[in-house]
This record gives sequence, C-alpha cells and structure tokens, in this order.
Amino acid sequence: MYDKQELITVVARAARDIFTSFDYIEDEFEYVDIRLQLLNGSYEIHTGDSQYDTDRRGAWGYGSVNLHPDSEQTWDEIAIEIVEDTLADYEQQQKLVDSLNK
Repeated sequence: MYDKQELITVVARAARDIFTSFDYIEDEFEYVDIRLQLLNGSYEIHTGDSQYDTDRRGAWGYGSVNLHPDSEQTWDEIAIEIVEDTLADYEQQQKLVDSLNK
C-alpha cells in the first residue's frame, strides 16, 4: 500500500516547483496540469499536456496548478485532491483484480 502522507508531500512539492518555474506573464500559461501515477509500488509525477503520457498503466490522479500570482490555492490542497483521486482509482482497480481472481 502507498503512504498517503508521503504522496501528499511529494505532490505538494512538485506543485510548488511548477509554480516557481513558470513566469505567468512571459510563459502565457494560466495553469499547468499535474498527474500522479501509481504503479507496482512506486509513483511518478507527470506534468504538462497529458497527451504526451505514453504509459497509461496503473492508477492516476489529476489536477492543475494555477500559475496566477494571486492564486489562493495551497500546495497541500492541490496535492490532497490529486492523491485522494489516485488512491480511489488504485482501490477500484484492486477490487476489480480481486473479483477477477475469485
């Protein structure tokens, strides 16, 4: 099983890094997509346009980082939403696998 708090910390850090690496005015982006992939006991953080994600296996959670400097979102809020979505997808997949193995 995955450590929920560890995943929240990792995703929150990634969201903060995305925010600090883009210039809202110069880059002309309002949002940057961020995704969490759980697969075989490990995790990956994906950012940017999801059409470039070539590995669709595992459980996924999705969210966006608002790049506007006046955004009131917190990194933890973004991370919690993404992690909860991902873990729900993971649990649903596990139930499906369990039902097929019966």
